Amino acid sequence: PGSREILGGEPADLNRVFPAILARLRTMTPQELLRIPDCSDGLEHRIKEAAGRAVSLDSLYEASKSRRYAHARIRRVILRAFLGLTQIPEEVPYLRVLGATERGRGLLRQMKGAGVITKAAHGKQEPLLQREARYTDLYGLCFSCPRPSGLEWRTSPVML
Repeated sequence: PGSREILGGEPADLNRVFPAILARLRTMTPQELLRIPDCSDGLEHRIKEAAGRAVSLDSLYEASKSRRYAHARIRRVILRAFLGLTQIPEEVPYLRVLGATERGRGLLRQMKGAGVITKAAHGKQEPLLQREARYTDLYGLCFSCPRPSGLEWRTSPVML
C-alpha cells in the first residue's frame, strides 16, 4: 500500500505502547528522569513510584499527579522520558515542509538553499531529523496495526 493508505484512518493511541512506556520508566533511575526537561522538584520520584504501581497509562498519570504538578506537565515528562528527550533544541536548524499549495511552492522555490527541507530523505544528515524519524517509528506503534518503520524517509509532503 502507498504511504497515504498507511497513514490514513484511525487516530494514534499511546495506550498501545503503554508496556513500552512503563518498561522505559521502570528501568530509569531518578537521576536519569531529572535529565528530562520539566522534571524537577521531586516529580522524578513521583513518576518512578507511580511506574512501579501503574497498570494503565491513566493510572500512571493519576498516581503521578498532585496539586504541585499539572497533569499536562506529567504527560509531557512521561512522553519525553519514553522518547529519550533529554534536551529541547533552542534553535531548529531547518524548516521542514509537510505540505504546500501552489502559492507555497512558489515561496519554496524562492527559499531554495535556505535550510528548507521538502523531503526528509534530503536531510538525512541532520541529527534532529534522524531523531524525528525514530520518533515517527515509535508513533507508528500507536495504531491497532503498527505502521512500518522508515516512513519518515519515504513520505513526501502533501502538495495541493
